[in-house]
Amino acid sequence: MTPEYCFAVMHDNFELVETFDEGLAGLKASGEYREIYQRTLGRYGPGDAKITRYLLYGLIVLGIGLMLALSAVGFLRGKIRAHAEELVKESQSRLKLLEQVEEREATINLILNSTAEGIFGVDIEGTCTFFNHA
Repeated sequence: MTPEYCFAVMHDNFELVETFDEGLAGLKASGEYREIYQRTLGRYGPGDAKITRYLLYGLIVLGIGLMLALSAVGFLRGKIRAHAEELVKESQSRLKLLEQVEEREATINLILNSTAEGIFGVDIEGTCTFFNHA
């Protein structure tokens, strides 16, 4: 018996208590007690309510976790996209600079090779760094 519900008998009437106990034990063994309880008093047993409550809490926590994960993924996607765009711009800038350097080197080589005199360049250590073929 649950502590919320009980039956009352006259003092010293142990036979009636035993009869009630046997009857309840038979009802519980056959499963009929659960049906009667649910029909008259609602949900049977406090364990069912606890399990349902814990499952609900678990689903709420999982839902919140899923929303946080999805928002984090969206945030990181935006960061990655911005960083990728920045890298593309930097790469294009470097390619333009490289083209400008190559054009200047070609211009310098054209000037050096078009003169009739011999020209050569020396660095601080005395190493020849460039010369023309005149």
